[in-house]
Amino acid sequence: MRVFSNLASSLDGKIALAKKPSLPLGTAFDRQMMQRLRLKSEAIVFGAETLRVMKTTARLRKAAGREQPFNVVLTRSGKLPANMPFWKDADVKRFIFTTGQGYLEAIKSSKGRAFVEIAGKTGVNPVLVLSHLKSLGVKNVLVEGGGKIMWEFLAAQCLHEINLTLTPKILGGASNPLLVDGPEFKKLRQLTLLKAKKVKNELYLNYKVQGALRF
Repeated sequence: MRVFSNLASSLDGKIALAKKPSLPLGTAFDRQMMQRLRLKSEAIVFGAETLRVMKTTARLRKAAGREQPFNVVLTRSGKLPANMPFWKDADVKRFIFTTGQGYLEAIKSSKGRAFVEIAGKTGVNPVLVLSHLKSLGVKNVLVEGGGKIMWEFLAAQCLHEINLTLTPKILGGASNPLLVDGPEFKKLRQLTLLKAKKVKNELYLNYKVQGALRF
């Protein structure tokens, strides 16, 4: 199984504005690149906070005859808005991974519109999530954030590649979410640059994460 991420970041490592989280940082070309990466995946993983912002499914604009990727939501509490376009997309299979404590809330939120699985006691364990997806035949998993989910996957050594669009912006602001948002790692995560591409003022970077687990 290959696990890779895709996010756009400002030069100071911010991935969104806290007051306007739906405002995209990247250009139209960046969104085209996002679609290309989605096309390579059978499952797209994101957190509950990301879902609350986008409100709809992460899907392919042009599926070219193939099935839409699974949408996989990670939520510790299981609490998700019950009335969103996300629940109404008949083309997308939805999975909610939560904790034992959040299970009943996730069942209540999904109302039978998603498969709900427990993947940890106090937190959602990426290893358990990926193991379950592998059992369903998933070979390529795209992680689309946010920063807390990125931290969880890196902390568990579950991320093999990082795709980063570095945008020509500086946001500042202590409340603006980071690319990797969590406590300091006891051991630094080392990366190897695989590809770099410049398009106007944006940089598209592809890194291999050293020491990632294999599934």
